[in-house]
Amino acid sequence: MALSESVSPQFTRPLLTLIGQASGLSWDRKPVPFSRLLMMAEQGLAIGFGISPVAARQPRLLFSREVFSGAVWAISRRERPVEVRKLADLRDLRVCMSRSANYGPELEASKGRLFEAQYAAGDLVQRLRTLQAGRCDVLLATSHNAATTTMRAHVIAAGGDPQSFIVSERPLVEQGVHFAVARDSELAAFMPRIDAAIQARKAQIRHLVAQAD
Repeated sequence: MALSESVSPQFTRPLLTLIGQASGLSWDRKPVPFSRLLMMAEQGLAIGFGISPVAARQPRLLFSREVFSGAVWAISRRERPVEVRKLADLRDLRVCMSRSANYGPELEASKGRLFEAQYAAGDLVQRLRTLQAGRCDVLLATSHNAATTTMRAHVIAAGGDPQSFIVSERPLVEQGVHFAVARDSELAAFMPRIDAAIQARKAQIRHLVAQAD
């Protein structure tokens, strides 16, 4: 099992344990940067967790049912607010990102072409400090659902003054979170069991995601 190292194990551990128990599988978890996660899934080296079924990936990867839907938010400084409603609103901006996070293929493809990516290491606390220091105009951050209140709560939990930052009114990107594996891999045989477990534990998964947010 390969999963993004940017996602908190406090969130993924109980979620994957729940699905593993329902499917009769035990996971050997490998936290890696998202680019490596995608490569491992495409090469049949692991079942990947946290990959969205965009059209370009469909020929190579077999996807599970949606586990939950994640979101990408734009955060700016109140002293220099930036209104971001769509990807085009990032044009010519300096955008703070994490190398290990999954922002979706459309946004990733826009780096260097639409906006300037500034990579900020560390957790949300450190990346908010980078934004506050003026190294970027906008910070991209992820959450497990598309509720603005959730992202604002994350900012506060990270020690950010809610009066100092503005969270976009709606997500810049919404994307389903799935398991994925190479279609020609032996690991693809496990996908029906994973699908059945997701369906059987739908209510418990919603509860875990709500708790995490």
